Amino acid sequence: MDKGSWVCRASAVCVVAVFIVAGCSSGGSGSKASTATTAASGAGASTTVAVSSPTSATLTSAPIVLGSVETLTSSLGSFDAISDKAINAWASWVNSHGGVNGHPVKIVIKDDGGDQARSVAAAHELVEQDHVAAFINVGSGALISGWSDYMQQKSVPVIGGSVFSPLWSTSPVFFPAGGTFIEGATITLAIAKNFGFKHYGAVFCAEAAQCKLAIAFLKARAGAVGIDFAYGGTVSSSAADYTATCLAAKDAGVDVMELGVATYDTGLNIAKSCDRQGYHPAWIIPGEAISNKYLGSPLFNNAFGSPADLPWFADVPANADFKAAMAEAKLDLTTSDLPLTATDAWAAGLLFQKAVQLSGVTGVPTSADILAGLTKVSNETLGGFVPPLTFTTPTSKPVPCFFVLRIQNQKFTLPQGAQVACNPPSS
Repeated sequence: MDKGSWVCRASAVCVVAVFIVAGCSSGGSGSKASTATTAASGAGASTTVAVSSPTSATLTSAPIVLGSVETLTSSLGSFDAISDKAINAWASWVNSHGGVNGHPVKIVIKDDGGDQARSVAAAHELVEQDHVAAFINVGSGALISGWSDYMQQKSVPVIGGSVFSPLWSTSPVFFPAGGTFIEGATITLAIAKNFGFKHYGAVFCAEAAQCKLAIAFLKARAGAVGIDFAYGGTVSSSAADYTATCLAAKDAGVDVMELGVATYDTGLNIAKSCDRQGYHPAWIIPGEAISNKYLGSPLFNNAFGSPADLPWFADVPANADFKAAMAEAKLDLTTSDLPLTATDAWAAGLLFQKAVQLSGVTGVPTSADILAGLTKVSNETLGGFVPPLTFTTPTSKPVPCFFVLRIQNQKFTLPQGAQVACNPPSS
């Protein structure tokens, strides 16, 4: 994997291009929870999380076993690490509040190391050896395509996680817990138009060929949304200066610019180069790349993003349990590079709980029970934590709506509150 692959994880737009060239896998690194035990496995390190909490000792009935394949050991960064910790925090929270149908949740997480063969083997192990009822909060980027057919053959549901694949909209066993894929690539165009911007620009990584395809995709979608696509360019993350890019966008009249780059440092260097030229477009930080680092410079005032689920900082009732659980787990999302992956994980947990409720089962749910419950999901927001989800047609379930995040006075805000913005019907 190259650095461009990491950008694909951070930018929903780049993922669309990856689908076109069938190119993107994932990266991540991170330590396991202190309650985890690790054993060697042919599919990579297999981690069984022994969830503990002050009251979980009272849950003596059979556990509900859930699984996940993630990329936790890689040289490319820690995309799945925060998500991994957050899904464990969800399980601990659930177990300390009576479990699911009175049964504790146990999550078995297998690390694929960013390798396709290990990812496939890990998925098979979870089904055949660990006998999981469902997968939850999966990572591993495009590697899921290697075992998606197997999950369909076994009728094992996959609930939420890093939904960077069209499988989440079309596979009858994959269920997104938030805004999806192509819809996420388009929503920033719609939000920019709604904010009154007229001329859209985009700059993406030069390290990956698929980034050029991302620019072509955005240009094609801009016409359908009704905003002018005025400029598209690529940049190297190692460049010393981005003056030429800034002047080209300025000359094109761009008033809002998407930053499809891998790191905050690159984004900041681009913004500084533009500032030296007296050029100050509004910035878009796409996908899940936005973090508290962007609050460190006034150059990103008025920047915005489009989280797939309610963002971590939102001070609304729908976020209360999430915040309490993260605090209990001592997970400080203000220091994370990718805090939005934690809310993705929590949303996956909530969707699992809703599926069990809708299934009507009163004991340990089977895979069939969970699938039956998921197909009953209709216009469901999980208490306001996610945009409306409808899975009544399991082979066509795109989620076109997203929350709107904006930086104002170097603070995160929700300009629409807990309301979502949606792509126009033509998208």
